[in-house]
Amino acid sequence: MFIEFGVSFLEFGQPFLEFGVSFLKFGQPFLEFGASFLKFGQPFLEFGVLFIEFGQPFLEFGQPFIIFVQLVLHYDLAIAEFFT
Repeated sequence: MFIEFGVSFLEFGQPFLEFGVSFLKFGQPFLEFGASFLKFGQPFLEFGVLFIEFGQPFLEFGQPFIIFVQLVLHYDLAIAEFFT
């Protein structure tokens, strides 16, 4: 009885298994397409990271200049207000 019960469950599960396999086959090209896009994007990602690293010192160099210009501007405004 248990054997027959198990066999009926196996038969019941068969179409679900086939359905799952067909979904795997359906998903395969999408997976491959995505993998090729990842490979295609990799050099651009690395190139972008290099540019970020390249730009970093310029950003750090520019920061004190911005502060300096703000101070000069503030000083100029104070002088302008003093003379008006």
